[in-house]
Amino acid sequence: MEKGIDIIMGALVAILVIFAVFVYLIKDTNTFSELTGKYNYDNGFDSYPVEEIREDLTNISRVTILIDNVPYYFDFRYGPRELEDIPIDIDREYIQSKNMYFITIDHDERLQGKTVLASIELARVMSSGKLFNKETIGAMTEEYKDNPVITCADVNETSGVLYMKLANQTRIYQENNGCVVIEGVTEDDLLKDASKFGLYMLGIMRK
Repeated sequence: MEKGIDIIMGALVAILVIFAVFVYLIKDTNTFSELTGKYNYDNGFDSYPVEEIREDLTNISRVTILIDNVPYYFDFRYGPRELEDIPIDIDREYIQSKNMYFITIDHDERLQGKTVLASIELARVMSSGKLFNKETIGAMTEEYKDNPVITCADVNETSGVLYMKLANQTRIYQENNGCVVIEGVTEDDLLKDASKFGLYMLGIMRK
C-alpha cells in the first residue's frame, strides 16, 4: 500500500501544475470516440449543451460554454444531470480571489488511482487560463517523504486549499477560514465531487 501512495503522490506532483483547457482536450489520433447522447442542461438561468461521449473505455460529458462569444469545451467524468443530488456550499467569488491552490489528501491507503483522476479535474478547471488561471500543487495532510504538508489551517490571503477526503457522506463545503472540503464515501464519489465542483465553478450548476 505504501507503493500505491508513492505512485499517487508522484502523479499528483507531476500533474498539478498550470493547465490550459485546450491542452487537456488534445487527444491521440488513434483514440476511439463515439457520441452516445446529448442534451441541454438548464440551471434555471441559462442552458448549456452537453455531449455524452464514449472514448475508448471511458464515458465523459463534454460541456460547452461561451467566453467572449467563443465556445470552450470542458470534459468531465460525470455530467450535470448525474450530480444534482450532491450538496455544495462554497463561495465562488472567494475561491476566485486566491492566487494558487493546494490540492491535499490524507495518507490513506484507500485513496488510489481514482483520486488522481479527481485531482486532475480539480486542477484543470482551476488552472484554465481563460477563467481562473490558478497554480495548483499536490500535497498531503501529514508528513510523508518529500511531499508538501498542507492542511486547512494553511489557507492565507493568497493561497487556498482544496482538501479531498473519504467520509461518511458525499458533499462539498467551505470551512470558516475558506478551506474547501471535498468529501466522498468512496473514490467514485470523489470523482463525482470533482465534476460537481468544476461545473459549479464554471457557473453551469448552481447550489
